[in-house]
Amino acid sequence: MDITHFKKPWNHAVIENFFTDELLHYTTVLASKSIKKYGPVSIKDQILSDYFQTSFKSKSKKHILEFNLMEPKTEYPIHDEAVWKKLSVVVYIKPEIGNGTYLFDKNQKIAKQVEWKINRAFIFKGVPKLTWHSYANTKDVPRLTVNYFEM
Repeated sequence: MDITHFKKPWNHAVIENFFTDELLHYTTVLASKSIKKYGPVSIKDQILSDYFQTSFKSKSKKHILEFNLMEPKTEYPIHDEAVWKKLSVVVYIKPEIGNGTYLFDKNQKIAKQVEWKINRAFIFKGVPKLTWHSYANTKDVPRLTVNYFEM
């Protein structure tokens, strides 16, 4: 794992090659078995849960793990993170070329895009009225992420 920290427009980090090749394959197969429709799907998987908790040295057992399959040609509006989310991690899974996450400043003006790359993780701690972000899928194929939210 190769981690880079950023301070603008607000504190966040990006980890390249978040999963091992084996775990990325496992995640892709699990997604194909778990997802029946577009949108977030909550999953219970001990292997992935343990990996996230170990990676972030988490002592909390309260978390949500989900796949989010986004329909082609759709977007999710600008929002700040829910206050119950103590840590948010989004790992880009499919397709090969896609849209990452758009980060906005406190005035909700676009400031940066976390570029899409398979197996890249985007990590942040939500702060109300500060960590504004959105995401979109401008491609003709679905966009798949695995998301981990610590409570």
